[in-house]
Amino acid sequence: AFTILIVGESGVGKTSLLTLLYNILVGNGPDDFKPIDDGHNKSNKSRFQSQTEAAKSYTFTSKNGVNFLIIDTPGLNDTRGGGYNERHKGSIAKFIAETAASLNSVLILANGTLARLSASTQGALNTLIEILPKKLQNNISMLFTKWASLANLNFEDSDIP
Repeated sequence: AFTILIVGESGVGKTSLLTLLYNILVGNGPDDFKPIDDGHNKSNKSRFQSQTEAAKSYTFTSKNGVNFLIIDTPGLNDTRGGGYNERHKGSIAKFIAETAASLNSVLILANGTLARLSASTQGALNTLIEILPKKLQNNISMLFTKWASLANLNFEDSDIP
């Protein structure tokens, strides 16, 4: 299986990206999009609170017969505070350890309208990058969300881990 790990701060759209990737890869058109959510990973909180509770893997086969394993992670810099951040970092590290041999790609999502990552997220990403297998060094990508045009992209290059 082609294995992708998705990480980023709370609220940047990790689960939304996962749903988009799933639907495109299985061949669903815009009018046929289906949620990939299994009902066990989301909380019943308002949209202003962190939603994903624990790292969760989703497996599916693309319309071209390629098997995918995508790992959706809880948000770094959780809106509920520090204790949750440590728990989330541990959950992500556990998935990295369990899938290290088969991990092909890491997508780091960031809100492109902000100038930089929060200090706690930067620290967590640095820790996670240290434990990633060396073979992934060239397979880590940064994806900016929440911006509609280059005029709205405020992220500083120097803040990319």
